[in-house]
Amino acid sequence: MNVLMMRRRGAVGASVLAGLVCGKVVWGQSEFRGLGTPAGVESNAGGMSADGQIVFGTIQRNRLFRWTPGGGMVDLGTPSTDAANISSGATAVSANGSIAAFSWVSVSTNHFVGYRWRAGVGFEPLPLPPGALRGAASMMSDDGQTYVVRIQYPNAGQNGVATWGGPVLEVPVPPDPPGLHDGYIYGMTGDASQVVVSYGTPVDYVGAGAIWTPSDGSVTFFPSTPPSDARLGTGNIWGTLSRDGSTLLGYYQTTTTHDVRGVNRLLHWRRPGQILVLSELPLETRDYVSCLTPDARVLIGYRQPGLNPNQPWIWTEGSGIVNLTDYLTATGADLTGWSQLSASAVSNDGLTFCGDGMHNGIREAFWGRLANLPPGTHCAADMNYDGVVTSADFFTFLRFFFLNAADFDGSGETNSNDFFAFLTAFFQGCP
Repeated sequence: MNVLMMRRRGAVGASVLAGLVCGKVVWGQSEFRGLGTPAGVESNAGGMSADGQIVFGTIQRNRLFRWTPGGGMVDLGTPSTDAANISSGATAVSANGSIAAFSWVSVSTNHFVGYRWRAGVGFEPLPLPPGALRGAASMMSDDGQTYVVRIQYPNAGQNGVATWGGPVLEVPVPPDPPGLHDGYIYGMTGDASQVVVSYGTPVDYVGAGAIWTPSDGSVTFFPSTPPSDARLGTGNIWGTLSRDGSTLLGYYQTTTTHDVRGVNRLLHWRRPGQILVLSELPLETRDYVSCLTPDARVLIGYRQPGLNPNQPWIWTEGSGIVNLTDYLTATGADLTGWSQLSASAVSNDGLTFCGDGMHNGIREAFWGRLANLPPGTHCAADMNYDGVVTSADFFTFLRFFFLNAADFDGSGETNSNDFFAFLTAFFQGCP
């Protein structure tokens, strides 16, 4: 679904910028940069600092890099000659960008080994408990001192949090309800005081969500159906936790006799308040959240429509889900040659993000900066989001039209009806 269809159907709706479309607003221009493909090999961006000015990622998944807007890409190399491939790029970065954590595959053992990189120090292996074979690092606290790790013992694996110079705490498995197993970590607050865990149940591999407090070992389960919205059923899986601890993101899938076609719902729960259903899609399509601001007021993710290419989007409480590629293009960013964008991290203000995509046939890391967040109140004919309807909007529509991406009337295809629908809105102007 392109951004034009979303506008027409009201997804760019509820007001957070009341009066925006009725008066002239000075808008800047969005920016988008490829970070490079040294020697013609792929690059991937995995994490960034809180201000969006430092990016970490990998070159051909076997060398770490650090990038800044002023200094460009710096190849940091590998931690040892025993290192093969980085499992998922630089998976976590401290708030000030001085520390990055990631996991490497050992050539000799074929095990994942967690490392961190520190400015002025270089590579250091992450701490592991006695008897552990390996540990894969993922999330990190804002200060860079506490990490989420997957610990592998000779006969079992366990998830936990490791503090540099301190203990490694493993996720406890409560005896009640009975039959729980495999506590997987899906989110952690910025101060590492709360961790979201999803446990497997006797009837579901992942089905019981809880907040684990490492300091006292307590585990508090979420209700399967939060009382504020009974429509959501009993199959909710609460995953990502915002860095400030206020908001949970999850999804619910149903194929009940009352809803035979089945739906996937993306859920946003600002505890203990109302649950927002961000999207409701057929079973073959799902929305995923890739990254979010610390307060979860800006989300970046993608829609996976079956076997078709993923469609990146950005969400705010005012705008709803907006196609990110279309929004970048409409606000002046040059995406020539780019496709299949996938974001991995976003700055605290929600304006700067990084990730990777296909660029002229090669996967390349990128860095983007939005001039503004998508507006909440929006005039459909204001195609370039500058706050007024002018001839520039007509030419922006034509660009989308000839790209076969101007489904203005929401019919599911681009044709002459969309052209006439746009002309009607154009001559009506802003309300």
